[in-house]
Amino acid sequence: MSAHLKRVVRQFSVLVSLGLVLCLVFVFLSYAVEYYGGQQKFESLCASQGGARVFQRLEKNLGWTVDEAYDGRHHEEFRRPFSFGHIAFVRVPDKKEVWFDAVPDPERPGKFLMTPADPARSVRYRYRYKRLNFPDDERFGGSRENIIDLATGKSVASFTIIYYQWAKPENTILHAPTSQSCRREPGSFDRFYRALYTGPGVQ
Repeated sequence: MSAHLKRVVRQFSVLVSLGLVLCLVFVFLSYAVEYYGGQQKFESLCASQGGARVFQRLEKNLGWTVDEAYDGRHHEEFRRPFSFGHIAFVRVPDKKEVWFDAVPDPERPGKFLMTPADPARSVRYRYRYKRLNFPDDERFGGSRENIIDLATGKSVASFTIIYYQWAKPENTILHAPTSQSCRREPGSFDRFYRALYTGPGVQ
């Protein structure tokens, strides 16, 4: 091989190596920009929407209702409001839109007594659970528990969790998980339950 040809080969090898390095740098910078941009958006959403918020003190020992119909077997549809405490009953429809009033069964923990809805007993609050979707950015998701005052139609309290996954596990080294949710202090749910009956604020 002539000296000129060897020089051309070396120059070509250098250009190829440089091109590979530039490609790697570009890929790294793309991931970095995507990560830090998403992280900023995630932190902003957590600050503006995440966590517990109580806008109005709730009255105790009143009737509540839920959106989901009771399927006759599982109690998840109306179990959650009872965890807030100080609830007289939860009014829930079945699949045929027949309404019942549910209260915990004192003799069977975790079970409920279902009686036909009593029209003389009024319902004041609605519990609503909703999954949050961000159609403009599939990396984000979340859930929100909302309490609505039926007297005004306004939200009086909510607990929101925002999730963020900056990359799918199959696109990371060793399929490492990349998802995270808004930071919650230990006991945040308990403080939220107490705040429902003590007054407004961000918990």
